[in-house]
Amino acid sequence: MLTTLLVSVDMYAQVGTEFEVDSIKYRITSENPHMKTVAVCGCDLHLWEANIPSTVTYKKSPTTFDYNCTYHVTEILPYSFQRFRLCKVYIPDGIKTIKRNVFGSAVNDEANETPLEFVSIGASVETIEDGAFDYCTNLAEFVVSPDNPNYDSRDDCKALIETATNIFVKGGVNSQIPTSVVAIAARAFSFNKRLGSVYIPENVKEIGEEVFFRCENLESAVIDGELLSIPNRTFRECIRLSTLKLPESLQVIGSEAFFECNSLQHVTIPDNVTTISDKAFGGVYFYNDNYEPSTLIEHKKIPNKMSSVSIGASVVTLDGAFDFCTNLTEVTVSPENPKYDSRDNCNCIIETATNTLVKGTGHSVVPVSVVSIAPRAFIRCHTLESITIPEGVKSIGENAFYECLGLKQMNYNAIDCAFDANQYYYAEYWFFKYDYDLLYQSFGEGAWSPFTYLQCRSFFEGPEAETSVYPVTVTIGPKVESLPSYLLNDQSSLTAVSLPPTLKSIGNYALANTSIESLSIPQNVQVIGAYAFWKTPLASIVLPNSLQILGDYALAATGIKRVSLPASVVSLGLGVFANAPLTRLISNREYPPYCAVDMGKGIHSLSNLDYDLCELCVPSGSVDIYRSAFPWNLFQNMVQIIEGPKSCDLNGDGVVDISDLNIVINWMLGKGDTNVTFVQADVSDDGNVDISDINMVINTMLGKD
Repeated sequence: MLTTLLVSVDMYAQVGTEFEVDSIKYRITSENPHMKTVAVCGCDLHLWEANIPSTVTYKKSPTTFDYNCTYHVTEILPYSFQRFRLCKVYIPDGIKTIKRNVFGSAVNDEANETPLEFVSIGASVETIEDGAFDYCTNLAEFVVSPDNPNYDSRDDCKALIETATNIFVKGGVNSQIPTSVVAIAARAFSFNKRLGSVYIPENVKEIGEEVFFRCENLESAVIDGELLSIPNRTFRECIRLSTLKLPESLQVIGSEAFFECNSLQHVTIPDNVTTISDKAFGGVYFYNDNYEPSTLIEHKKIPNKMSSVSIGASVVTLDGAFDFCTNLTEVTVSPENPKYDSRDNCNCIIETATNTLVKGTGHSVVPVSVVSIAPRAFIRCHTLESITIPEGVKSIGENAFYECLGLKQMNYNAIDCAFDANQYYYAEYWFFKYDYDLLYQSFGEGAWSPFTYLQCRSFFEGPEAETSVYPVTVTIGPKVESLPSYLLNDQSSLTAVSLPPTLKSIGNYALANTSIESLSIPQNVQVIGAYAFWKTPLASIVLPNSLQILGDYALAATGIKRVSLPASVVSLGLGVFANAPLTRLISNREYPPYCAVDMGKGIHSLSNLDYDLCELCVPSGSVDIYRSAFPWNLFQNMVQIIEGPKSCDLNGDGVVDISDLNIVINWMLGKGDTNVTFVQADVSDDGNVDISDINMVINTMLGKD
């Protein structure tokens, strides 16, 4: 009989065996005859209150012997109570260790909210691993046995405090921070949806990262503690935080410390703060199909409300701290600050030594003393409606005006300015859960320009959004000699732009992806850069006699049907007219302009044209030269330019119509046209631009010439 009993024990008594008693699941961790132990490893899905016993009896053998064994419960294993319906947990004497990730939901969404409110900690608990109570969204209070030498809930604070170090480990909505606490552990209140306000007393000298992360109903935070630093992501995604008091002792505000705190309207940075780290404030938006913004927390559509910031005397590092403050309109810098200033009440932050504007707002006026605008200076500044860039600005950094949704007018007066404001913005702030494809799909094609969505919007708390689209006015200053690359790229609201007679070059993508339908290029322009007018509805363009170079795809994907290349043109880039409905190409140069060829890609300057439909007109006596030159010899219909009386086709678009008549009328009224000379407008050759010239144009229009 004894032998049979031993076999039965060996058969059923194995370390790792799991069993359930009173809806709580256990795992055998030791079969030592002096101390048999188990660990809590789970519970029934519908268990509302878990009163964990100090010991548990397991019926090992369902035989006639009914052999039972009692185990001591010594620890709670990871994930034991995650995503369950527990509201209260009583942890008894005997349990020594509470492992990481025991409670809460690993995914913070509505379907996985945890109702756990109350936790009782027994006298024997020695170790509570980091993250044991993370993601407990409704946690209210802790009660620790007064006999526990390691943890306590002193002064009825309803929190979990490490006794030896006086560190506040975990709290709930009913918790208070005792005056004896010197530090608050990382994530002490994180993900708590019930926390409405917090007060950090004077004695607290240090707090960990993410202490209040995603406490989405936290409205007020008053910090009187002697903190030197607010670490990374401390208040991130506290989307209803509207009242904030920072301590005078503060020196550093960490990365994303107040990111997505969209209800903050005004922040005063204390005088002792030296560093405000990247993305410390502001909020990120995605866009739906109608380009209406919503926050990352899709069910909490609260636009960022921060409107004013006061910078203290000691700040020497900003690092993109306010890049995503979409409604910022006012910023002031202490006059005692040696690194930055807000001179002339400009509502900008300017780096004093370099005269660089590093942060602008919706009410900014760029001082004439500014020589450069930093990358991302106005990024996502939705309240910016107009901007004047002074003559003295020599450089504008990448994404300086990226997604300025309210911009309606830009006065560009900068001379000889390096302009990178439209470079693609691959933002590192889209976090681990969003890959590039999703980001691209969210914004759509061509969404990278700083002037892309020049629309003025008013936002509400909710999905509703009123959208008004305004025409955009762009004025190029009278002294500008070069349109920088990407200047107005993707500016879909731009239908017309006036170019000054001083202009000598048009940069790459300068006017690409706009809505410009016609344009007169000033007579001094010598270079039109790559993609300069790409993907515009341009139906006609007058190229000046000064033009020498047309860059790659400069007029590709436009609506141009007829174009005349002046004799001054010496070089054409790849695919200059690609996919344009060209029916007549006039080259006024005796010898064919140089054409770029890319043998590897099989493309050249005149690629993607209908060589059967498009007529090529060349100077008298040059037909044979063009027929022997590649790729000009691809055109099947090549004719000589017929010399004759002055043409009434003043704009060179191949037809005589109202636009030509308007040119003559403007010359009569003294308004002139930078692209048509007086001699050209005097089509009657009588030395005057008058009614006779008008009659000649009208007769030509009527077919009576």
